[in-house]
Amino acid sequence: MTIKECIKAKGILIDCEVVPHRCGNVEVFFLNTADGAEDSTNFDVQWPLTKVGAAELESLYKEFCRENKIKTNTVELIQLNSVAEY
Repeated sequence: MTIKECIKAKGILIDCEVVPHRCGNVEVFFLNTADGAEDSTNFDVQWPLTKVGAAELESLYKEFCRENKIKTNTVELIQLNSVAEY
């Protein structure tokens, strides 16, 4: 799945206390097509639980995939690990 498809199908798993926040650390779990293994990467995203945050996450992941020669449609799960308060 792509980032957008994964959010639509599974949502974002929340693994922290969600308090009013401006940014968060989001982990994307994916199948690494370079070696066929499950893998993950983290991104700091502004407003991670909003449409704006999802668009930023999608952009960051696409760039990550381009740099690492990984397909963008290999996302398995998205998890919010922490947030930073205002």
